[in-house]
Amino acid sequence: MAFNWNRYLQFCEGHHGAAIKKGPDRFRRKTADFPFVNGWAAQRAFFDAFRHWLPPLHGLRPTLRMAEFEVADILNGKLTGNAVKAYLGSLLDQ
Repeated sequence: MAFNWNRYLQFCEGHHGAAIKKGPDRFRRKTADFPFVNGWAAQRAFFDAFRHWLPPLHGLRPTLRMAEFEVADILNGKLTGNAVKAYLGSLLDQ
């Protein structure tokens, strides 16, 4: 498995209430350039598929995905500069 399943479950348990408050329309609404069932969520899945398939086809390394909870301290500014590099390095080592 490419990520820490237990940490992911803890994140989901801690944030599911906020996600439910946003409602299904927040992520499934149709967009002008992708007017298909499940709208934005389907569009994201469509583009994510290309982000995963194309790099190896062109001799590039695969796409690396990190969960929001793994980089929360970077996003909120608690980690900056060299601390960010060190933290990301430790994540990659895991």
